[in-house]
Amino acid sequence: MAQLRSGSTSGRIPPRRRVLIIYNPKAGRFAARRLRPVLRRLSDSAATVVVRETTGRGDAENFAMEASAGDFDVIVAAGGDGTINEVVNGLDGKDIPLAVIPLGTANVLAEEIGLPARSPTIARTILEGRPKAIHVGSLTRVTPGV
Repeated sequence: MAQLRSGSTSGRIPPRRRVLIIYNPKAGRFAARRLRPVLRRLSDSAATVVVRETTGRGDAENFAMEASAGDFDVIVAAGGDGTINEVVNGLDGKDIPLAVIPLGTANVLAEEIGLPARSPTIARTILEGRPKAIHVGSLTRVTPGV
């Protein structure tokens, strides 16, 4: 039986979140150890969680392209900046929120936009966070000498 969130006064049972985690196991030295507590908290919340593990370049982008808003409420990029880049490219044109579990070595994007690093905060954000629009830049390849 579902329970109300702590502090809820609405009397409504919150909807169960459907989460796709696109996980790069090669990101950072301690990626699996840093991911486990987030997965545990998501599981404890009764969220429906699907983990797709990448095995090579392009997998994260393909997994994101295959995802639909009918199947998932949020897509999570669990990896470093390269994984996030691929997932963002795969979500191009889709109306599905993106969350990030920073597991890479440097986590430049996570650092720049002030993403939390603690597992409880990350899990709570995935479960209860409200999407915030951000501008996604683009880059045109420049050919030397042209």
